[in-house]
Amino acid sequence: MFQNKEGQLYTLLHLLENKELITSEWKSEKKYYSLMKKGVKYLAAYKQAGSNNPMFLKHLLEEVSL
Repeated sequence: MFQNKEGQLYTLLHLLENKELITSEWKSEKKYYSLMKKGVKYLAAYKQAGSNNPMFLKHLLEEVSL
């Protein structure tokens, strides 16, 4: 949960971009994020593991921060 920790969220988004899981672009002074092919695979694995699996999210956070 990123409640009251917006800085953490943007750090995570930047890390996900560096790992080529997402991409971003500016449109009309707003930044939009999209999944890349690799990100779609991670999402599919997450859904397969069960969306309530906190270990998957922990693994993703650890991997992108390496």
